[in-house]
Amino acid sequence: MADENKDDGYTLATPGDRFLAALADGFLAGLVTLLPLYYFALADFPKMSDGSLPASFLLGTHIFSFLFFLIMHGYLLKKYGQTIGKNIVGIKIVTVANQLPDFKYLILLRYLPLWTAVFIPIIGGLFPTVDILFIFRKDRRCIHDLIAGTMVVDIGANDPPPL
Repeated sequence: MADENKDDGYTLATPGDRFLAALADGFLAGLVTLLPLYYFALADFPKMSDGSLPASFLLGTHIFSFLFFLIMHGYLLKKYGQTIGKNIVGIKIVTVANQLPDFKYLILLRYLPLWTAVFIPIIGGLFPTVDILFIFRKDRRCIHDLIAGTMVVDIGANDPPPL
């Protein structure tokens, strides 16, 4: 059950709800991006002498994945502060003032830093794990929430999901 923050009138989403939403979004992303990428590109893409894929290919697939993320989730993020997974679970992203975040800042501050951090040598691979672990703080805000000034709340019975 989500914890109530009575001073500000919102209920924080539980780590379990956030995990389920991320799992649903990850599953959809896999269907939409990974399978077609594998089918069309990885099967016959030229590899480096050590068997790895060229950086240009990895960057291209990363950009492709981000664009598909925007196509899949853009409308719900702009209109309701939700991804498809968050919509299914019944949670949404709001500012720390409990308002719908501006779409441009949501993408530039909440999502883009995570998508680019993976390219930083050494820490890039650790950043997503550290980011996720921040959810166990009292305010349940991950690093990407802190960067963007957002939090994830339970939408409750009075604010049903739009789908």
